[in-house]
Amino acid sequence: MSGRGTWSLRTKLVLTSVVVEVLMLTLLVANSLRLTHDSLMEQARLRMEELHVLFNASLAPPLVQRDYGTLYEILQESRREAGLTYLVLMDRDGQVLARAGWPEGQALPSPSPRLSLDAVRDGRFDLVVPIRMAGRDYGRLAYGLSASLLQQTHDHLLRQSLIIAAAEVLLSVILLTLLGLWLTRHLAELTRASRAVGDGRFDTLVTVRSDDEVGQLARAFNHMTEALRDRIAAQHGTEEDLRQALSSLSRSEAEQRRYALEAEHERARLVCLLSAMNLGILFVGTDGRVIYHNPAFTRIWMIKDADSLVGRPVNEVLASATGTLSRPDHFSRHILGVLATREVSDSLEIPMADGRLITQLNYPVRDAEGQFIGHLWIYEDVTNERQTAAQLVYLAERDSLTGLYNRHYFQQELTRMLAECERNASQGALLFFDLDEFKAIN
Repeated sequence: MSGRGTWSLRTKLVLTSVVVEVLMLTLLVANSLRLTHDSLMEQARLRMEELHVLFNASLAPPLVQRDYGTLYEILQESRREAGLTYLVLMDRDGQVLARAGWPEGQALPSPSPRLSLDAVRDGRFDLVVPIRMAGRDYGRLAYGLSASLLQQTHDHLLRQSLIIAAAEVLLSVILLTLLGLWLTRHLAELTRASRAVGDGRFDTLVTVRSDDEVGQLARAFNHMTEALRDRIAAQHGTEEDLRQALSSLSRSEAEQRRYALEAEHERARLVCLLSAMNLGILFVGTDGRVIYHNPAFTRIWMIKDADSLVGRPVNEVLASATGTLSRPDHFSRHILGVLATREVSDSLEIPMADGRLITQLNYPVRDAEGQFIGHLWIYEDVTNERQTAAQLVYLAERDSLTGLYNRHYFQQELTRMLAECERNASQGALLFFDLDEFKAIN
């Protein structure tokens, strides 16, 4: 910031980019924690269902026979091996028949309303399962399912995500500061030269380093100082001649310089913002040639020679990409259709031969008068999001330990097969294999 308390262009550029980065990271961290929480709760739910089946299979026969010694041994062994904090078996009237890990005479806690980390009390879930046999209730079992491992996993992932986010923000501040210095170095030189001319040093010149708007502004500045110097030299360099030379500068030239500086500032802010995005941006003119692209576009399409893309036909640019399309004919027809229309097109999924999946969105670009001036194409690599969704489906349908289909998937498949047999008027069969000594095998 300057002495007057105004924000410099460099500071605005860095702060704006950092705010965008922090917002994006906040959304990503929140979404990651939500997915992790849902996955952990799904594992806890599957564990609860497995325990309910195990409790009914092991406790129902001795409960019917009122073999209290066997019931006590089963509860003690289950508490040692199943990661349970306590077990209390009651009959249908609420009379305690056997307990393990719960003090005698102490009232049982109310069951947890739902499987969520918010519902954890004293590091456990308080659950109740009815003990049934042949469709008849013989009692119920209250037990505490330990949630300490779930909480530790959630807290570890939260700390890890916050550390990674903080490191990325710090790295972004450093990189954006260096980028701001690099983008504004020419303007700083022009500012110093303008002050020198204002102090009367009309031999001041700036170095022209490019052919863009900044380079054109530098040439205009050099022409202006040369014209002033020549005019002053022709009029013998008197102070009066100097004032006349300064007053002869047309107001239009001053306005042009001001507009050029404002345009360059706006262009620098826009280019920096687009460069900081992870979405691939491509502007295509009405003639189908590339006008602008950001670094994310060349990174997504694996284009090496990024300097030669502007001015080339867009179909040649995409054809020169290193990444190979899995369906090039379909994509070529889509590109031709997009170039022929001036409306917003639907999202297109582009499968790549290397396994990546890229989405494309097309938006028409119009000027202030509503005239069509080109297309804006936005590309995004959604491979990781699709893989995460597939992994969540896998975890929901399979046992986390063995990788086999779980009870939920079996019930879905059984329901589907029964509906198919009813729809086709056909018959089916279900084979059930009983495993002796399942407790020892498990």
